[in-house]
Amino acid sequence: MIDIGEKIAAARKDKGLKQFELAKRAEIAPAQLCKVENGRVNPSFNMVERIAAALDSTIPQLLYGEKRKCARKIDEEDAAESEAVKNSVYVPIRSHEPDAAKAIKALKNCADDLAMSAALNCTLVWNKAHVKFEGAGAALAEELRNDLGLGTAPVGDLASSLRYRGVVIVEAKLPKAVGSVALWDKSRKAPTIVLNLLMTSERRLYRLVYELGSAALYASLGVRLDESLEQHRFLTDFTASFLMPGLTVRTCVAAIGVSPSDWTLEKALPLKAYFGVSAESFILRLEELGLIAPKLRLALRDKLRAYYKKHPDAMEPQPNYI
Repeated sequence: MIDIGEKIAAARKDKGLKQFELAKRAEIAPAQLCKVENGRVNPSFNMVERIAAALDSTIPQLLYGEKRKCARKIDEEDAAESEAVKNSVYVPIRSHEPDAAKAIKALKNCADDLAMSAALNCTLVWNKAHVKFEGAGAALAEELRNDLGLGTAPVGDLASSLRYRGVVIVEAKLPKAVGSVALWDKSRKAPTIVLNLLMTSERRLYRLVYELGSAALYASLGVRLDESLEQHRFLTDFTASFLMPGLTVRTCVAAIGVSPSDWTLEKALPLKAYFGVSAESFILRLEELGLIAPKLRLALRDKLRAYYKKHPDAMEPQPNYI
C-alpha cells in the first residue's frame, strides 16, 4: 500500500523545505501537515492536490515517484509506448501505466500461456463498481468474492480461479519500481494482469487483487483510469477488503484474544501468513478495523521498516523470523 504521508515527507525533503514552509505554500495548518506525514490522519483529495502543487508536482508524480522530464523526452517516450500499444491487442487500463510497453513485450514472450487462456470466457460481472467511490471498494470486494465462491474465507489459489474465468495472468520480470501492469485484451474483452516476478509472493497477491479492482473500475467507468487519489483509495479499500474481509479478521483476532494495545509482531505474523498478505498490509488493516491502537500500529510499522532495511532483497518476515 502507498504511504501518502511518507511520500509527501520525502518530496518535501527533496525540495529542501521545512514542514512549516510547505504548509504555508499549500495553505494548510503546519500541525495538520505533521499528522499527515506521520501517518496519523489521511489527507483529503483536495489537500493532496494543494500539497502536490506546492511541491511543483502532480498527484501521480507525488504518489508514484514519476519525475518531471523534458518535453522532448516525454514526447519520445509517449510516441514509443503509443506505437507499442497501437501494434498490440492490449490497452493499458491506467492512463499513465508505468512501463506498459515492457509489459506488452513480456506478454508476447508468453504466447503459449496466452493461447491456453484464449479459449476461456470471462464470466465475472465487471460492471458492479459504483460511480461514487466512497465505501464502494468494500462492496465490490464482497460481490466479487461471492462471484468466485470465496465467501469470507482466505483467498487460497486465487490466480488459478481467475484464470479459469478467463483472466490472463502473466508473471514476468519488470523494472523493480513497477509492481504490476493492468491491460485490457481487446480481442477477448477480458482483463490481462502482468505481475513483477521480482516481488515477494505476498506483494504479488496484493497487486493481483489491486489490478482486479482496476479492471472492474475500468469496465464500470468505460474510460481509462487517471490514477487520482480518489480512485487509488477505492482500489486500496477494495484490495484490503478482498484479501482480509472484516468479519474474518475480527473472528481471528477474537479467537486469539489480542486487545488493541497488546499487538506485537510475534502475534501479527501468524495471522498475516494465514491471509497470505504482507505484514504491513495486515497491520494497516487492523487499524482500519479499529483492532490496534494507532500509535502501536506506527511503532510496528517502524519495526518492520527496520527489518526491510536490513533485508534489501525485501523478503517478507515469516512467523518464525524473530
